[in-house]
Amino acid sequence: MGDETPGSYNVHVIVTSQSNPSVTDEVAITTSVGYAFAISISASKTQTSIGGNLTYEVNLASNQNVADDFTLDVVGIDASWFSMDNSCHLMASETKAISLKISVPDTASSGNHTVVVSASSSKLGTTREASASLSISAGPIIFGLTPANGTHTGATDVLFAWTSSVNSTTKLFIKVQGGADYTLITGNDSISHAVSAGNLTRSTWYDFYVRS
Repeated sequence: MGDETPGSYNVHVIVTSQSNPSVTDEVAITTSVGYAFAISISASKTQTSIGGNLTYEVNLASNQNVADDFTLDVVGIDASWFSMDNSCHLMASETKAISLKISVPDTASSGNHTVVVSASSSKLGTTREASASLSISAGPIIFGLTPANGTHTGATDVLFAWTSSVNSTTKLFIKVQGGADYTLITGNDSISHAVSAGNLTRSTWYDFYVRS
């Protein structure tokens, strides 16, 4: 199988009787052709901070009926920022997931990048590529804060938890809704943060925010 242009192709076959040329029949055949191989890239998170880490998953799929060797390359970020296998062997009709691990150094600058991963077939001599965004912020990014805004609970002790893009401080600021001052509750520096607020009053709304 070569790397033909994908699409639908129509073929008309006309059969004529040798003994009676006036007798004919016709058959229409539609054939769908796809790429000989395909590459894609995805990640659960594409945002991190200076000094942070992310993992992207690169999927390489062969639609060929023979084995093939592929050369992999990454552009769009400095070569010192990532680690990934630079080659991949696929059997006929095989798909493999390849990890692309990105570690943003402390010397990097904040900004947006486009990470482009390419795969080159040794048998076909063709290259395909896929891309994903990478956003780098100067400070920590907070993910998955719980409890969510507007949460109702009957407990007087509530655990607040979140994750951050890099190791950072754990600070919860909380006050009775309409109150003048926030109370600061701190925890250990971490990537996975958890801090408990105790002695809360039932049937009372509280305002809170966290900082890392």
